[in-house]
Amino acid sequence: MKSIYKQILFVSIGIIMMFSLITVLAVFFQINDFESGLKDGGERIQEEVKDHSQRLLERIEDELGSENGTMNSDGIMDSSKQELDRFVSDVDDIIDSATESVDELYFRSAKYLLIALVIVIILTNLLIWFLAKRIVKPIKELMTQVRAVGEGDLEMTIHVDTKNEIGKLAEEFDHMTKQVKINTDQKQQTMVAQERMNAEYTFVNKLRGELLPDNVYSGKNYQLYALLRDFKGAGGCFYDYFSPSKNHIALVVGDTSSAGVSSTMLLLLAKTYIDVFSRMGYTPAGVLAETNNHLSRNNDTAFTINILLCIIDLEAGQMSYVCAGSEPLLWKHAGEEFTFLDQGDCLPIGHMENIPYRSGSIRLAQGDTLVLYTRGLSEAVDEKGNRFTGEELALSLNRIVTEQVDCEGIACSLMEEVEEFIGETEQRLERTVITFRYLG
Repeated sequence: MKSIYKQILFVSIGIIMMFSLITVLAVFFQINDFESGLKDGGERIQEEVKDHSQRLLERIEDELGSENGTMNSDGIMDSSKQELDRFVSDVDDIIDSATESVDELYFRSAKYLLIALVIVIILTNLLIWFLAKRIVKPIKELMTQVRAVGEGDLEMTIHVDTKNEIGKLAEEFDHMTKQVKINTDQKQQTMVAQERMNAEYTFVNKLRGELLPDNVYSGKNYQLYALLRDFKGAGGCFYDYFSPSKNHIALVVGDTSSAGVSSTMLLLLAKTYIDVFSRMGYTPAGVLAETNNHLSRNNDTAFTINILLCIIDLEAGQMSYVCAGSEPLLWKHAGEEFTFLDQGDCLPIGHMENIPYRSGSIRLAQGDTLVLYTRGLSEAVDEKGNRFTGEELALSLNRIVTEQVDCEGIACSLMEEVEEFIGETEQRLERTVITFRYLG
């Protein structure tokens, strides 16, 4: 408020100076009048003295030049006395006139001072009115604009045409209003995006839940358990198992390079192709090659799919598998620890056509265990950024199988260890795992 205080100070000083100036001018003019009156009175007295002196001399000459030629001293004295009396009377008249002039001067001075005071009061009121208008008008304008903003009009531009603190306050309030509008727009956009993500999440989970098989299954000579941990806004992984022929079973896990509805639709489309080509008798390498060609031909997105596919001959125990950009398969032979099976690097599917894929194969024995998993487990991170690597995953499985004997217990215990490792840290990928045991 320093500028307003300065204005009030300047106006007060101006009023005092104006009153002083008018008072000085009034006194100056009265002094001039007084000096003129004194000068006129002095000149009149001088003229009267000269006039009476002249008449007195003329009387004396007349007396001296009388007919008898003798000096009549008594006559001279009488004449002188008469002239002196007349002179005193004239001086008294002049003094009375000067006294009246002084009284009139006092009256005129008082009148001029009163007029000066009235003028100062009028000018003071005008200055106060002008100053109040300069101070109050911007405040009223600011109050009106602030009230409009308070009622929800965030498009209002706060502007007051003044350079003092009121103007600065208006600028700050305008800046605050713009920031509130920006934050409000961002919150609305965030809410819309969140609602869209929630809708996508609901749709993805519903669609995926209808198309994925049950998480637990057992046959004559095998048992398996599948577990998927999702989170909002994801939908970027899946699992599947089916029988392409009477004596075979296919196991599939996969994830995409992104998440959401589009990636889920791509995954489900890949699931369908894998199912179809597997039932047609293709090898795992042939299944993924054909699936890749069909997906790449119609894939308008930049998404790719990491797939681990195993096809097992349940009678002979022969298993063929392909890791197409996925995590390697974990295999545990009865009485031994888990080891990684990787037939070599193969590209994810859906990127481009005519990519060759290579299969690996092993013969399963009674009691052998397989673990298929997605990157959501081997790339899980804790709050410090440490990863739950594939090696740690294998170590955890070796410890878990000493306590858990069935596939469900192994899968659930593994998932619990991963979740305990990450704590409350937000993850980028969903987690999927299939545990399979061959019973011979």
